[in-house]
Amino acid sequence: MKKQVFLWLAILSMSVVNMTLVSCSDDDGVKPDKNDQQENQQEQQDKQIHVSPNYTSVDWEDTEVYESNPEEGTFSFESTEDTRKIEPGSVLAIDEGTKGYIVIVTGVEKSGDKVTVTTEQGSLCDIFHDCEMTLSSDGNETITRYAGDAVITPERVFMDGKDITGQVLTKASTSEYPITHNLWNWNGNYDNTELFSSSNAKVYLEEANFSASLDVVIHLSFGNRNAVVAAANAFRHYRSKALWVNASVKGNLVTNLGIKADVSGNAIIKSDEDELWKHNVFKPIDMKFVIQGVPVFVTLSADLFRGASLNLEGNMTYHTATHNKAEGSVGFEWQQSGTISPIHSMKMSNELVYPTVTGKGNITGKTWLYPRVHLSLYNVIGPSFDIKPYLGCDVSGGFKEQLMSSSNDYCAWQLRCFAGLDVSAGLSLKFMNYETNHFDIGTIHITEKDLYRSPTRIEYDYSYNNRVQRGVYNKVSFKVYDTNVLAGKEVTTPLPQLVKFEAPGTLSSKYGIAKNGIVSVEWTPASNQDKLTAVLYNANGGVISKVEWGEAEEGLCPDENHPHWLDPGLPSGTMWRCCNEGASAPEEIGGYYSFGQIASAPSLDQIKELQENTYETNGYPNCRCYKSRINGVIITFPLGEQRVKGSPIIHGVFSYWSSTPVNDDTYRDLHDYTGIWWPWWGWLIPDVTLPVRSVR
Repeated sequence: MKKQVFLWLAILSMSVVNMTLVSCSDDDGVKPDKNDQQENQQEQQDKQIHVSPNYTSVDWEDTEVYESNPEEGTFSFESTEDTRKIEPGSVLAIDEGTKGYIVIVTGVEKSGDKVTVTTEQGSLCDIFHDCEMTLSSDGNETITRYAGDAVITPERVFMDGKDITGQVLTKASTSEYPITHNLWNWNGNYDNTELFSSSNAKVYLEEANFSASLDVVIHLSFGNRNAVVAAANAFRHYRSKALWVNASVKGNLVTNLGIKADVSGNAIIKSDEDELWKHNVFKPIDMKFVIQGVPVFVTLSADLFRGASLNLEGNMTYHTATHNKAEGSVGFEWQQSGTISPIHSMKMSNELVYPTVTGKGNITGKTWLYPRVHLSLYNVIGPSFDIKPYLGCDVSGGFKEQLMSSSNDYCAWQLRCFAGLDVSAGLSLKFMNYETNHFDIGTIHITEKDLYRSPTRIEYDYSYNNRVQRGVYNKVSFKVYDTNVLAGKEVTTPLPQLVKFEAPGTLSSKYGIAKNGIVSVEWTPASNQDKLTAVLYNANGGVISKVEWGEAEEGLCPDENHPHWLDPGLPSGTMWRCCNEGASAPEEIGGYYSFGQIASAPSLDQIKELQENTYETNGYPNCRCYKSRINGVIITFPLGEQRVKGSPIIHGVFSYWSSTPVNDDTYRDLHDYTGIWWPWWGWLIPDVTLPVRSVR
């Protein structure tokens, strides 16, 4: 008669289970203070818990069970004052220590000190009616459906046949640790263990471990009772009706997962249903609650399930790994009228190990591996829950080769790593012995977010020669970036990304492959005005990012109409003169002036702003050249002198007036900022003269 069935909870997170089975109650009393809850629990139960008159209470600790055959529905036990009261129609909750059964007695045989009964399967509906209760493995649990409900904690807890009551309940009642904390850990060290395969592709599991921390909270509620007549056995018994069920799971489970895929052709790997991969990945935990003398057994166990939906093409190997944590709650609300509605509040966090790809091809899809936790009452199926984080990737490559022209050619590949979360929940009322129909909320997509994208940007890095010169060999390098979405920052790509080069003159190669984020090309320009362009394409030929380099006359203005104003695109809108005061070209030093003689000299803030938005680049000889990070405009400061009464006292120095009198520390800080001296002392010595660069 025993039916081994399970409540499914699938989690790729470190999870705390909260299951709620609720109906109606007429008691709206005030919930006791938590410190007094244990003392008042029995009194509350006496007021609120209604037990069927058919229930026969037996002191099982003092009653020896001689024979137990739940499959056949036969039991025999010691004849005691309690067991001698058993008759057809009696409802029993048989307690065998770590497991129990609810049965309805259909026949009784009493012989000497032995009582033998034949039975049919019963349920909690045959014992309780017109009441509700809360069973919780969390000693800190205070939430109930109605104020005044009793919160009942386990009397005994077993794992693998061992009594661990003191260990887990003491821990749970004094801290935030759930009942399975440090009990449910699973580590698998793999060396290319095959997870899925087809004729042209294989997916391997390289690393997997899970750590689950679970609590269970069960709200039970039963409606009014009605009489049920078992005509064949000529007895009547009473059952609850008008049930209302609310069930949810909450918590977290942490997993580390490493996946490798090999592709050599075209393949589709798709799971129509998730597959059982390993049984009892965690050791079952049995909890025994006692309600008005009725033992109620709840069991937590788990199996490992897998699933995939992948399209693969090409010849490549792909590796990735993730550290994943999902937490929150998911469940449903069901009424006996047959309606069911979802409840969910989930979130997910991830850390990604950088992916690697070799070869070329396409991979699109996702995989998932998770412990499915089973929750059962008296080994009979009840609500079910799936919480399935997944890890996915899109690896795609493409090319176009146009004869007689290279302007529209491209060769590229892209990578996108992502993670998501799906949930589902269902209900079978077999544990209530009420219906065989199964209700579910379907699959609900909670979230999906990118973890990593490659490539996302390219920028100029360095060149062998800093100026473009016709017919002169140059080696130019660029830096390729990915986006680590989790970290919220760009990183130099560890992947062999393809970059296309376009330029007049002679190129050593049309394409380059990034190594440690750097890609280089050898280039001989056809003229001093030539530009070299480096382009990142996507698999469809669209431009992801491109950068142009070519500084033919670096340090000089783009035209010869000096002096004029330059706009480096600064946030303040400040314009800088292209030449020093009194100069007719950017490379000329111009005149020498006393402090304050030229009112348009830059302020301290303007000097700092220029430094923060430019970088120094080699340009015209004997000049410092600062190139705008915003729009590429170059401002040139020529080498000069410091003079007193018109005579040089320091030769070959970059020293300019600012308009702000500053102290010695600020003066030195400014030099660290710009490499140019902006003296502070000159305003005290009128005979000191320096060059001035004007701003507006």
